[in-house]
Amino acid sequence: INRRIWLDACLALLLGLVIGLVLLALHLRPASHSLEHLMRQAELIEQATPAVPPLHNGILEFDRLADVLHSTGLRLAAQAQRLNAQGAQLHTANMRLRGMFDAALDAIVSTNAQGQITAFNRQAERLFGLPVRDVMGQSVEDVLAPSSLQAAFHAGVVDKITADNESGTHRRLGFIGQHADGREFPIEIGVGVSETTQGREYTAFIRDISDRHRYEASIAQARVYAEQAEARLRHAIESIDDGFVLYDQHDRLVLCNERYRQIYADTADLVVPGARFEDLLRAGIARGQYPQAKGHEEAWLRARLSAHQSGSDGVEQQLPNGRWLRITERRTPENDLVGFRVDITELKAAQARAEAA
Repeated sequence: INRRIWLDACLALLLGLVIGLVLLALHLRPASHSLEHLMRQAELIEQATPAVPPLHNGILEFDRLADVLHSTGLRLAAQAQRLNAQGAQLHTANMRLRGMFDAALDAIVSTNAQGQITAFNRQAERLFGLPVRDVMGQSVEDVLAPSSLQAAFHAGVVDKITADNESGTHRRLGFIGQHADGREFPIEIGVGVSETTQGREYTAFIRDISDRHRYEASIAQARVYAEQAEARLRHAIESIDDGFVLYDQHDRLVLCNERYRQIYADTADLVVPGARFEDLLRAGIARGQYPQAKGHEEAWLRARLSAHQSGSDGVEQQLPNGRWLRITERRTPENDLVGFRVDITELKAAQARAEAA
């Protein structure tokens, strides 16, 4: 009887070791391993465990039973050691991932397929002013969007994201977020889709783009101011009775007034932004716009270009219709060239009359 009791105790010990190993595996394995997987592991261990020898004539073969128990114990110890090592590695990997998750500059919010929050990093806590314990399991639109825009958030963000059928899909969307204190701010949301053992998961990377909006608004305002200033400048230039022209540092036309085009009517079709000053002169010579150049065109062209480059002052130019111009040109600090064409026909006539008298 005592031997039978001792045998039962040994068998119970062996069964306890097997059950303990299964429980240890269940504790250390990641959540992604199913219960069926653990049961298969237990079956493999059981199959690898030598059978307990039968009683012979009612007498237990104690030496063989000790060997069986010793061999089984060694296998169980080795398996437990492997599981412990895997658990330590898994814990280290999880801690490393958690550190990167919380150190991210963007707010990171993960949800399940039902739109319930499953992860919320520290930047998300700061951005929305809510601790992670208060948002886990909550609807994402209830946490991120103002109450007046939650329906629009669901339709404009959640529905668009969940409509994607492929894992790994990325979307970038803009919306309005809300801090816990009620302050609203523009956000940009980049979303990735992944498949897990628990189903589809959505991970959103959220950034406050208030600074970007302010910068864009300032750029737009500056553009408006620039356009208004340019319009005022053009109106002022057009109000001048004399011809006005501006060439850049590469001697290409920037702008001129209508009076300038009227003065050089023979080449008015060529007087457009980007036209080179020398090209306009050559075209004018070819079309007879400069009577003074007739018979010595290249010499006249070189002299005119030289005076132009140095900033001419007091150059007198005759037009085909007999009228005379005084040309004044000046360089700006940016090395652009500003030019005026003043009609001095009456002055030249007066000079001629004085000389004739």
